[in-house]
Amino acid sequence: MLADIDARKTAVLAVLNELGRSADELSALFEIPVKKVRALLRTQRRSTSASAEPAATSYNGPSGAPPGEPQDPPAGTSVPEQAAS
Repeated sequence: MLADIDARKTAVLAVLNELGRSADELSALFEIPVKKVRALLRTQRRSTSASAEPAATSYNGPSGAPPGEPQDPPAGTSVPEQAAS
């Protein structure tokens, strides 16, 4: 239960920081030492960046290429040559 409260407090601090509040302002607002605020913000940034990293995925569509990527033409068809510029 205490861990949930700390997690919520850290999330609120991070949002307010992203909206422009400095660590000093947050320290005064929440009556938390500024060193603790900075540590909480660092922790939140690390956990957010770690969870925001894209997971390795594969696409098994018809061509094997992910959506938006060039796809190989179907077998037996020719690809028109591009005009040289």
